[in-house]
Amino acid sequence: MHKPWLLWFCLFIIEAGLVSLGYFLAFLVRFGRAIPSANLVPLIALIPYISFCVLICFWFFEIYSHTWKRRLGTLYNVFITVLFINVSVVAITFLLRGFVFPRLIFLIAGVIQFCLLGAWRLLWQSVFGLKCSEIRP
Repeated sequence: MHKPWLLWFCLFIIEAGLVSLGYFLAFLVRFGRAIPSANLVPLIALIPYISFCVLICFWFFEIYSHTWKRRLGTLYNVFITVLFINVSVVAITFLLRGFVFPRLIFLIAGVIQFCLLGAWRLLWQSVFGLKCSEIRP
């Protein structure tokens, strides 16, 4: 029995994890192996908010609702989505008074997230060749 909501949920978990991984890798690039706990603890606390931003941005930009586009169209959607996710996370860190994120982190994270999500989306598209509308809940 095909359960599209389960597939959609798995995609969301993977993509939210990739966005969070992008922030963690950005901290590693910025600080090396020793990420200060003053930065790491707020990052971990922000993961639920980051995941919520991923869900809202992916839903708003209809990442899960369109049929697959050409590779360039897919990468364009990923770029715009990553941009808005990072703007949202900047706003959330400001509202939660989490000023422990250096500004450079958002730039580094954006590049890493674009690479991770772009590669993931293109891999998913080429391996499975499904239409997103087939998996929308």
